Amino acid sequence: LAVGSSTENKTLPGTILENDVVIVGRASDETLRFADITSAGWTSIIDTTSNGPGRSLAYKRMGSTPDSFITIDQDPVAMTAGIIRVYRGVDTTTAIDAAIATDTGSPGDPDPPSYTSVTDGALVLAFGLWDDDDTAGSATAPSGYGDLLAADTGQSSTSVGATIALATLTKATAGAEN
Repeated sequence: LAVGSSTENKTLPGTILENDVVIVGRASDETLRFADITSAGWTSIIDTTSNGPGRSLAYKRMGSTPDSFITIDQDPVAMTAGIIRVYRGVDTTTAIDAAIATDTGSPGDPDPPSYTSVTDGALVLAFGLWDDDDTAGSATAPSGYGDLLAADTGQSSTSVGATIALATLTKATAGAEN
């Protein structure tokens, strides 16, 4: 996403259908807020007011007239790395069925702390961030995870860049995953 003082519409990928769940993740060297998503109906998963890196992860279950884009306020200071992923076949009652587990240790490849799912067949999302580095090309998923999606700010900088990565694992039987 560009630097600016206005809003930016980002087209959602593919053909979005009713009940699809769309995940939007962002990372920046500057502070990000969930409130930067100005499109209606989004729910925050992770929201921070820090800039080490600034991060936001949100989702929306699409209604009978699915969105074709998301509107995000641009940061007036720094570029933002962003990812968008669409999931189909998600439980139509509860998209997220357990408490979110976070780790504020070293930034990098997605490798969250232990997480306990409560539903068989749950999709576990591993979300990772790098502050001050544009390293999407070297991101790797944790062992057993796949569908890695990574993006960076494209600034080739070690002082103002940021990278975001997301990997997934289908947990056949509910329980702890680390």
